[in-house]
Amino acid sequence: MKKLFFSLYTLSLCFYIVADDHILNLTVQPYTELQFLVDGIETSGKLISTDKTLGTFEIHIPLNASTLVIKRKGYVNRIIYLHTVFSTFHFPYNKKRLYKQALSVEIGDREINHLLKRADIQQYLLETLTEQQPEVQSLFVALDKENSICSFVKAIDTSQQPKSLEFISENMLIVPLLDDKGFQVIDSRTGSVQLISPPEQYAKQKGFVESLYIPERNEIWVSQMSTACAHVFSADDFSYKATVTSTGQWSKVLAYNPTFDRVYLSNWISLNISVINPHTYTEERLISLANVPRGIAVSEDGKHLYFAEFESPSGASSGHIVKFSIENLTREKSFGAAGAKRHCVTDFKKGLLYVSDMSRNRIEVYSLKDESEVAIIPVYHNPNTIALADNGKFLIVSCRGPNNPDKGYLYKGYHFGQIHIIDTETFKTVDIIEGGNQPTGLAVSPDGKTFACSDFLDARIRIFRIKY
Repeated sequence: MKKLFFSLYTLSLCFYIVADDHILNLTVQPYTELQFLVDGIETSGKLISTDKTLGTFEIHIPLNASTLVIKRKGYVNRIIYLHTVFSTFHFPYNKKRLYKQALSVEIGDREINHLLKRADIQQYLLETLTEQQPEVQSLFVALDKENSICSFVKAIDTSQQPKSLEFISENMLIVPLLDDKGFQVIDSRTGSVQLISPPEQYAKQKGFVESLYIPERNEIWVSQMSTACAHVFSADDFSYKATVTSTGQWSKVLAYNPTFDRVYLSNWISLNISVINPHTYTEERLISLANVPRGIAVSEDGKHLYFAEFESPSGASSGHIVKFSIENLTREKSFGAAGAKRHCVTDFKKGLLYVSDMSRNRIEVYSLKDESEVAIIPVYHNPNTIALADNGKFLIVSCRGPNNPDKGYLYKGYHFGQIHIIDTETFKTVDIIEGGNQPTGLAVSPDGKTFACSDFLDARIRIFRIKY
């Protein structure tokens, strides 16, 4: 009898394999005019929710299926290998063969039909089958346009309001969270997510904004605007090391100057920049500005800083780019048309400074030699973060999109944001990728081929790879 029920247990595992379909809750962008093929056979999906151009379908997947292909005219076919989605082992099956494999080892081939007619065995199998549930998984896919220069790799869920991104290796990302207790460390290859927090007295106040990776010190710095602090962690094991308290208010952007070995922290409300000694973790002085500081860039020789002014104290979009001398501690000049300058990036090989202007919806390009204007590149609404990719061949721009006109930027608007890819030789936009609700954070991997962006109001990051 023990051998019999051991065989029945084995048979029940076989029934588990063939008991029902898996269910895939598949979110696709764009979601209209799609065709789904499971192992080459067209299947239907039930549309269960939508958000602008995003749609989520419920698709039943046979357990022996190998691939799901998503097709849409004008887009590259997306192939999903189902063994990467579902954990249950699956393979093409034959029920009679499974019966024999499960039972004949113990009791012999000729007794199978007799046993399956027995009421107690039928009841046992019925109860076993009733207890098994199909596996349910969720997946996000952004389809690639046929002419796109990059391809969507994956999406990874985060905690609330991922504000910015920073690669610390080819696959490890730091993601500060505006509405959680610290930052997340995300492996872009495996999808693993780990929350790292400073001491609770800081963590409970949330408001984490930007990060800074300093390879020379093997440290990660994360700013927290609600406490006007920057928290320091080891880049090896993410252990907490120190907290630097600014005398400014509403601290945001961090930058490191290797020439003078100093960290700079912009303070929004107090209109100044904290100069921090990274050895003592103390603020040495404040650099005062006339307008709200946002982005910071350091000159190649380390002797100058470029500050992106976002707005005036009254909230008017009257900011400029400020060139500041570190040696003389003086403001040397302001340049650029008045606007809401948010982020600035230097390209020392080409001698260029790129600046995003949120109020004018454009990227401004200046010469680092004399600060003269080189180009103006129009982009989508509210360009946020910018980053050079592929050895400076492209400038990637995360455009947040129009704010919600009724409730403000902390609420989903009526249009998604966009990612613009600009050719830095021609200063022309060569690709536009639709994002989610407010793409804000943006980072490029050390090899320059992978970039990640955060959908701020969707609690999600997306990973892309440049094709060529």
